[in-house]
Amino acid sequence: MREAIQKLVGRPRMESTGESIGGVSTFQLAPGRTVQTVAGVLGSQLVSTATIPVDDDVSQSRFTGYAVSNSSDSSITINVVEISAGRNTVTPLTSITLNPGKQTPAFFFQDPKAAQMFRDSAVLTGQGGSTFPVVVLV
Repeated sequence: MREAIQKLVGRPRMESTGESIGGVSTFQLAPGRTVQTVAGVLGSQLVSTATIPVDDDVSQSRFTGYAVSNSSDSSITINVVEISAGRNTVTPLTSITLNPGKQTPAFFFQDPKAAQMFRDSAVLTGQGGSTFPVVVLV
C-alpha cells in the first residue's frame, strides 16, 4: 500500500527590534481541500505564571490546551491548576517537568485530574520562580 505524501508549504516572516528576534508560524490542517483547523503561533515572552481561559466542550469536540518549553540550563517544573470562580474551587492538575531544551504540548481533557466539561481558567506557574514560554491551543 502506498503512503500518502503530505505537501508542506510555508512562508517565513521574521521580525526584529534591536537585539531581539521574533517570528510567526501558522499551521493548517486541510485534508483534501477542506480546512479543518488553523493554528497561529506568535513569539512568546518568558513568564513565571500564565492564566489560560478554558472552554472545553466534548459534545462539540472543542478542547483547550497549551504548549510549554524550557529554554534554561536546568530542569523546571510547571504546576497546573484549574480555577472555577463560580464554584470557588482550585483543582491541582498533573505538574510538568521539563529538562533543558525540551518542550511539550498538552490538552486539559487529557489530564486524569481535570474536569471533562470545564469552562473557566487554568493557571500555569513555574515552581521556584522558573520562567517558560507558553502558547495556547484550541
